[in-house]
Amino acid sequence: MAEPPGPPPPSPLGPCASEDDLLAWAAGALPAAARAALEPHLARCGPCRTTLSALARGGAARGVALG
Repeated sequence: MAEPPGPPPPSPLGPCASEDDLLAWAAGALPAAARAALEPHLARCGPCRTTLSALARGGAARGVALG
């Protein structure tokens, strides 16, 4: 099985989220303040959305439900 991608490259939209934060966001476990900071970035950052999608596919392949 392919390894999930590493963290996305730096974004002109501000710092990208860690994989742990993206997974916590997808699982609904990210604290409210962190969620509020991440969501506008995630809405505009293709690399973060790509990483989140890859992490979700990897979790689904292992039977882990996200979100």
